[in-house]
Amino acid sequence: RGAGTAVLNLIAELAADQRRERLIYGGPYPTEQLFSTLLDSFRHDDGVPDPLAAFAAGTLGWRPAPFEPLVEGDGLTVQLRDGVEAVAWRGRVYRRDSVQGHGRRGPHRVRDAGGAVRCSLWALGSALEDHLELTADGRLVAVLPVRSDEATPRPLPRAVARGVVAVVAATSAAALGPALRETGAALTLEWAALGGELVTLDGDRGRVAMQLRRALVARIAAAPGHPERLGLAFAALGDVAVALGDTLQLRAQARLAAVTPERQAAALTSPPPADPGDARRIADAVEALLEDVS
Repeated sequence: RGAGTAVLNLIAELAADQRRERLIYGGPYPTEQLFSTLLDSFRHDDGVPDPLAAFAAGTLGWRPAPFEPLVEGDGLTVQLRDGVEAVAWRGRVYRRDSVQGHGRRGPHRVRDAGGAVRCSLWALGSALEDHLELTADGRLVAVLPVRSDEATPRPLPRAVARGVVAVVAATSAAALGPALRETGAALTLEWAALGGELVTLDGDRGRVAMQLRRALVARIAAAPGHPERLGLAFAALGDVAVALGDTLQLRAQARLAAVTPERQAAALTSPPPADPGDARRIADAVEALLEDVS
């Protein structure tokens, strides 16, 4: 994604230099991921009721709005556009929670803290740990110390992995649904010490940060009732699904690309209906996760 962002930003710079005021993407696979990446370097038409649907239909206009890259020490690159908008560091990309009114969920967040900017590991609507502190104009102030974690890995219930796949399938393009369920069928999850990541995925083995488990245990212990505890478990399940979503979607896209052109066209033009079993899988996952941390 980093190389793609740089290429799109270069295109935005060239378009701005040439005074191109409106561009339309007419290429293949107008996915939600590409839409999100374009937001880094362009602004889409105002007043569109459903910009993502218009993008998928090839009718959404984009005006150039490139960011200014700032390279700091320790392999740090900052994207400046109306302040610090994104930060790339050690293979991670930290982002603001919204761009042009579009919410962005993800495990690495750029946030304001007093007069400074912090880059944090993020879940359950709050910072699990802070990694970097920057000035408001993107200069590195400090790499922040984080807790050393030597926790022994422990497996999560299989129902949680099935629920994560169901969440990703339910929130992805309908054409990817069957391929997502197929590629995610063997997914397993375990709690582990991850050193700054919320999740990692190696083959079918997913690992979820112990920091999230500790935060979830504390929040559930303080929750006033069962509905609130279920809500916290659902939020944690969603955070894990978001963190794994891009990788699972890419695997599903690769599987879809491997079938015949006729089957690809059928999947894109007449996608299958949503799987009614996904809701049950998600509910079972929430209950299993709540039991695991209670």
